Amino acid sequence: MDILKKFAAWFVSGLGLASGALLVFWVYSHFNAPSSSPNIDNPPQMHVSAVSMVPFAKDLVVTGVLANSGPTTYEGSWLEVTLLQDGKVLYRCGDIYHLGIKPGASSPFQVSCSGVARADVPPGSSVSVSVLRADFAPESGT
Repeated sequence: MDILKKFAAWFVSGLGLASGALLVFWVYSHFNAPSSSPNIDNPPQMHVSAVSMVPFAKDLVVTGVLANSGPTTYEGSWLEVTLLQDGKVLYRCGDIYHLGIKPGASSPFQVSCSGVARADVPPGSSVSVSVLRADFAPESGT
C-alpha cells in the first residue's frame, strides 16, 4: 500500500510539472508570435515633423508629430531617434508608437531614450526622427 501512495504522489507531481511546462510553452509562443499585420519598411507616406527635445526630462525624451499622407491606416510604427552633433551620430534609440493613424491624420508622439541622461546631451546637438517600419491594418491594403 505504501508503494501505491508513493506512485500516486510521483504521478501527481509529474503531471503538475508537465502541465506547468506546457503552460510556459503556450504563454511563450502566444506572446512571441509574429505580428499578423503586414508591414512596410521606411514607409514614404509617414512623415515626422515638429521634432524637439524635452528640456526638463531626466533622460533624453523627444517629441514630435507623426502624419500619414497615404491611403493606408497604420496600426503601429517603429520610430528611431538619432542624436547628432556636427553631423556625427552620438546615439540612436527607438520605440514603437502603437496608436493607429488613419489616412490624412496626424498624431503627437514621444520617444524616451533611457540610455542617455538629458544632462549628458552636448550643447548644440540636434535630434532627428525617422520611421523605420509601419504596420498597416490588413483590411486597408498597401
